[in-house]
Amino acid sequence: MADSEPIPTLTFDTLHEGAPVSIDGVRYEIRPLYALSLGGIKQIQRRATRITELMRLDPLPEAEEQELTRLLVETCAVILDAPAEVQAKLTDGQRVRICDAFIKLPA
Repeated sequence: MADSEPIPTLTFDTLHEGAPVSIDGVRYEIRPLYALSLGGIKQIQRRATRITELMRLDPLPEAEEQELTRLLVETCAVILDAPAEVQAKLTDGQRVRICDAFIKLPA
């Protein structure tokens, strides 16, 4: 009976391929969590908590709506590999969908 190799506990790829997204016909990628720096991960975690709180408000007061927009812009700047001028054209609804797609990516 031959010795079999143990099954790896973790398997990693160092190529950081994210989820593709098309914006104005150009392909960009949503970075996977493992491709972010520790600082980026911490930023996402802090913002995600507040975004969730704000999304639950009904109605959403003007000041909180502005805060939510700012948080979505900042979050997409970290997770979406696209130039700033492309990101600036996104609507809040599109940013929410990008954040949702990021959350659904495998870790």
